[in-house]
Amino acid sequence: SPLSKKRRVSGPDPKPGSNCSPAQSVLSDVPSVPTNGMAKNGSEA
Repeated sequence: SPLSKKRRVSGPDPKPGSNCSPAQSVLSDVPSVPTNGMAKNGSEA
C-alpha cells in the first residue's frame, strides 16, 4: 500500500510530466518522424 502509493505518487507525477514531454515530442515527432524521421533516418542511415 505505502509502496504502491509512493510509487503511484512518484509514477504518475514524474511519469505524466516525463511522459507528457516525450509523449508530446513523440506525437509531434510521430507525424514528423514517418515523413521527416523516416526520410532523415533513411538518408542519414
